[in-house]
Amino acid sequence: MGMYVKTNGKGLDDLKEAISFLKNNRVLVGIPQANSASRGEVTNVELAFIHTNGSPRLRIPPRPFLEPGIEEAMDKIEGRMKAAAEAAVEGDTGAAMG
Repeated sequence: MGMYVKTNGKGLDDLKEAISFLKNNRVLVGIPQANSASRGEVTNVELAFIHTNGSPRLRIPPRPFLEPGIEEAMDKIEGRMKAAAEAAVEGDTGAAMG
């Protein structure tokens, strides 16, 4: 007695669309390099790296700021990701993107 999946009907098409939507959309967290404003010779991305890791040569200690914030907000992030996935499966891509 094996299991099977029915492969027809509108519900399957909706599910395929939802999976495609989720597969083709990403959530990015960080400092965007392409639009990184410059402060003299150092970009925001480079500055973020220095703050996070420090610079022994410049005697700058590590002062991470992005990762601790993400870790602290992880429960909220996971909740919003779950809600977005559920909205996409329901066909509401606008709510999924919001």
